[in-house]
Amino acid sequence: MSNRTPAAMSPGTKSAAAPAAAPDLETLLRRFEQDAWSLDLPERATLRAAHAVAQRRWLERLRTLVEPPAPGAEFPAFLLALPAFARLERAIGNAQGMRDLDTGTADLLQHFVDHFRGWLVQRDPVRQDLAIARLRAAG
Repeated sequence: MSNRTPAAMSPGTKSAAAPAAAPDLETLLRRFEQDAWSLDLPERATLRAAHAVAQRRWLERLRTLVEPPAPGAEFPAFLLALPAFARLERAIGNAQGMRDLDTGTADLLQHFVDHFRGWLVQRDPVRQDLAIARLRAAG
């Protein structure tokens, strides 16, 4: 057995490339605004962790503002606190229940909930379906 130190562990030698640093919050928010589904699952979890207070506050409120099934713990309620949804947040205002929302806001909020229901736990289902269709067409 050799006492030689592997090159990757020797001081002053270059080792394999270090993993890329995780994007900062500002970068994640910018990418979210361009295409929310482009963030990978760990990046989505990072956004959620950075907005934990908004997550708790909005999740509780959403349960009374939308049709059943009510959003569960995995729903990204914090998204309503992001600049991308500022208009919807303002439209909701101080509403405490569905009856407090005008029809347009209620419909928009329901669409938001339906669209993002699986955002924290699944990849973009439309993109996955397109990729599968391309593979089938090519093969």
